[in-house]
Amino acid sequence: MSTAALAAWTWDDAWLTRATTWITGVVEERGTRLIGTIERAHVRPWSSVLSVPTTEGTWWFKANGPGAVHEAPLVRTLHALTAGRVPDPVAVDESTGWFLLRSAGEPLTAAPTLEADLARWETIVGEYAALQRDLVPYAEELTAVGAPDLRPEKAPDTFDALLDDPAALWLDQPAGLTREEYDGLLALRLDVRDWCDELAGLGIPATVQHDDLHAGNVFRGPGGYVFIDWADACVSHPFGSLLHPERELTSRWGLSPGAPELERLRAAYVAPWSCTYDPATLRRARRLALLITCVVRALAWRRALDGVERAALKEYYATPESRWLRKLLHAAPLS
Repeated sequence: MSTAALAAWTWDDAWLTRATTWITGVVEERGTRLIGTIERAHVRPWSSVLSVPTTEGTWWFKANGPGAVHEAPLVRTLHALTAGRVPDPVAVDESTGWFLLRSAGEPLTAAPTLEADLARWETIVGEYAALQRDLVPYAEELTAVGAPDLRPEKAPDTFDALLDDPAALWLDQPAGLTREEYDGLLALRLDVRDWCDELAGLGIPATVQHDDLHAGNVFRGPGGYVFIDWADACVSHPFGSLLHPERELTSRWGLSPGAPELERLRAAYVAPWSCTYDPATLRRARRLALLITCVVRALAWRRALDGVERAALKEYYATPESRWLRKLLHAAPLS
């Protein structure tokens, strides 16, 4: 990847000096000390993570681009509301969006079999769904600290806004939307509104929606699973969070969308809602939520790449909005 694609928060030496100075100050204020060198853990066009070895274990510093600076206060709020399920923030700087986290635990390792992977995911989504239900009363608090408000009532307008900027969809360019696809999406505008109205009418309340719930963002903590990387999170219909676990199992094990293993995963996830809503309602809500989450994912990518020179990116990262809207067009969010 060319450095032309990387903004100051990911590679600039002057930025790195400022960041390490801030980190060192926090470490000293907390009464601990560094026991090694602060190093880059990973660099992405949209964020940078540094590992910080301290006498209290490795801490993790993260900086996002301008479209995701809200992750810092959001993580602080989520941790306060659900201690043990979200990493513990040592410090947050809201002026920059920088934050420093204690270790979340141990990352997941590759599962050796489908059954082992599925059993693990059943537990993960069950714990995650319980977290979502616990946070339903705090939806307004989460949007107040910056989580994008993408409840079903708001999604049609955001879909329209995406389509009203065809240049950003790389229309008739490599990996962008074709004119035929774009016209097809324009024709879906009323359908999207109908889907959102129906989804809202089912009555399942909005809550936090991680929007990137893959295995790399789940750690084993001392009290259960810990969920990291909330940069794409929003307040939306909860069932959109099923998108990544379903896609991951489908892709890794060659499952069909109707496979019994996926039905087990879905049952584990909706269990916290099953005492309030009947199975038919839960199935329909999942279907509609996954469709709408194609719009939510397109918007998450747009925020993530705010300020990034896309022409220098690999094709996959340069045109994510088109990729996700195309899934909506073909009604195939799991593809």
